[in-house]
Amino acid sequence: MNSDLFKQYKWQNIITAVIYILFGIVLAIFPTTAVKTLGYMLGGVMMFVGAVKILLYMKENHQDNYYTNDLMIGIIVVVVGVFVVFKIEVLLSIIPFLFGLLVLVSGSMKLQNVINLKKAGYKNWMAMLIMALLGIVLGIILIINPFSGVEFLFRIVGICFIYSGVTDICMLIAISKNLK
Repeated sequence: MNSDLFKQYKWQNIITAVIYILFGIVLAIFPTTAVKTLGYMLGGVMMFVGAVKILLYMKENHQDNYYTNDLMIGIIVVVVGVFVVFKIEVLLSIIPFLFGLLVLVSGSMKLQNVINLKKAGYKNWMAMLIMALLGIVLGIILIINPFSGVEFLFRIVGICFIYSGVTDICMLIAISKNLK
């Protein structure tokens, strides 16, 4: 791998890992508040974007352009935004599944990296394999959602994000050492 390309890849992944860790800490400490705040922000942004689409449609000259969907797109986005704001509990029930998918994908990508490290002759690949498999298991647990309390679940989601970020950094260190 080209050294400059790896440096760019490395820094992008470090930034992503730090975001995972910070987001995980916030979720672990303030699970319900953090998720509700994100939901309200998302709903507000959607209502704003939908309203802008509607206003742009109203302002357009439709004699020249018969094929425009701005009005319907605007209405749908506003309705979804209102739903998100007023039915945040429904959104809360979907988020753990989506986070589980993210952690599962991250663990699966680490598994691919471990296979590549083993093929390259990296000696400590077994520790990386355990981290990758644990990430996959945590992702599956989040998807299956066996926990009854949403607050507890979001704490677990936060811990999984912290774990995913830390293992991303460990994997980058292992890859960097292997390239030297």
